[in-house]
Amino acid sequence: MTMGLDNMDNSNSGGVGAKKGFLFQDYVAALYVTEMLRDKRIKGVCCEVKDDVDIIYENHVRFIQIKTTDGDKKWSAKELCQRTKKKDSNRYNQDSIVHKSLNCDSSDKFKAMFGIISTRDVDSSLLYLKIEHDKRADKISQRDKLINSITRQIKEFRSNNNNDIAYWVDNCEWNTFHNSDHIKLLCLSNIMKCASENGFYLDPNHDDEIILNSILVKVTKLSTLSKKEYLSTDKTYFRVDLITWFQAEIERISEQKPHKVYKTNANNLPIILNELNKLRDSKIDTISGTSYYQSYNRLNYRFDFISTNLVQWLPELLLRPEELSTTTPTNMISRVRGIYKTISENNHDIKNIISRVLLHSLVRHHCSSQPIPAHLYTEKKGDMIDFDNIHIVIRENDPDEMWFGLSLWCDGNIEKTVSLFASKVLSFVDVTCDTQRKIILDIKSDEYLVKHDINCVLDPATSITDHLSRIYFVVFIGYISETQTLEVKKDYEGNLKEEVLIKFKSIIEELIRNHDSVLDLNFIIYMYPLPCIDSLVDSFKNKMVGDING
Repeated sequence: MTMGLDNMDNSNSGGVGAKKGFLFQDYVAALYVTEMLRDKRIKGVCCEVKDDVDIIYENHVRFIQIKTTDGDKKWSAKELCQRTKKKDSNRYNQDSIVHKSLNCDSSDKFKAMFGIISTRDVDSSLLYLKIEHDKRADKISQRDKLINSITRQIKEFRSNNNNDIAYWVDNCEWNTFHNSDHIKLLCLSNIMKCASENGFYLDPNHDDEIILNSILVKVTKLSTLSKKEYLSTDKTYFRVDLITWFQAEIERISEQKPHKVYKTNANNLPIILNELNKLRDSKIDTISGTSYYQSYNRLNYRFDFISTNLVQWLPELLLRPEELSTTTPTNMISRVRGIYKTISENNHDIKNIISRVLLHSLVRHHCSSQPIPAHLYTEKKGDMIDFDNIHIVIRENDPDEMWFGLSLWCDGNIEKTVSLFASKVLSFVDVTCDTQRKIILDIKSDEYLVKHDINCVLDPATSITDHLSRIYFVVFIGYISETQTLEVKKDYEGNLKEEVLIKFKSIIEELIRNHDSVLDLNFIIYMYPLPCIDSLVDSFKNKMVGDING
């Protein structure tokens, strides 16, 4: 969500004008920004929009007032309700902290929640507000006492949404930080943890400070933008923008390579195939597709290029993460040669290996996914996994996804191909999902993966039905093209797009006709037309033999 807050007032008084305690306030804003790095629930941090700092979640906004006033006494309910007198009158303005906070509840789009952050602690009259929401159930007497105390002092008061003092108390939390140094340490900790979760080690002597200073500059700039001249979105740091910047920044300043074994920067991953076109059918919205192809070097199809890049992906597919983590430039050659010899000596189905590598490379490159090489563990244990590829797809602003991959070569019989992958998927969902999810959960090595939130999807104690929106079945289908032949033809790409689309639609029709029980599941179809499969197999074998012989 990148929508800003509605109905921002146009007054620059208060924080924007005076910025009393501005350093502390900027550190508070930076704290929420660094928490947003690690918490997908936070969609944006607003600086001086409605309150001092506003935290946007999916369905609610927490309005934070920041209090840095000096004093020897702790904060009390009386000080919280303190109001100024109107000029030439004994009547009072509605300008207490409670009034100002509850007045933020004016939107019909977001539920309002509240927060106060102060440098001074609270006395016993306000201790209830320091109790976390989920631990307040047995504190009814404290709650009622605080509500009555506030109501006596400011009388009946309601927000524009007709919510009263009780609503404010129920939805307000108070936190105390005695100085900005405390907040700074929390910010730096969040930055270091997030970098580590993304596979980077930062130098704690300066790298984390560089990032924090950049964040402070950003929130300071946002808070000083005039409400009269800018929109609320202009004064908001959205998570989608933060994540993009942060990932680029940690890559730029990190002097060490990622300790996580699967690279997340797509620019560092070898490309084998190029995208041809996107595939959709209006009849089914749960199935999407993409076709991929390779071109010619003058008159010859690029089999050698494909083979060269296929072998670069083999270590990821055929080495366990703990083996990858200990691979160095010195031992890489011997390990790769060992992989090639194993493939050659054991008569592995080269066609199957090629299709698995192609699927693996496409998912990794286009989604920067984190693979789980389940087959490397289950083959030795005797367990069975129905899928050739299993990937965690990281979604920065949404729940992460599980992608289960199948790779197939179609010999022209669409019915047979569709039946094969549809039956495997149906068997998994209806029969074997609990067993296979447990196997995957047990062998997944999180110490080698970037941070994810996928464990609940793999937990066999939960119904797979609860997670189907986060599960995708990715099917790679390679086939011999009638349009793209060994001899290059003029303007073949346009005809190839039409050919692939016809094939894709025939897959959809076959699913509707004979396998409608899987149509509620999420499918992604990768299609790869090529001139000759045997030529690709021969090229791949020759490449491996050449590398073995060095």
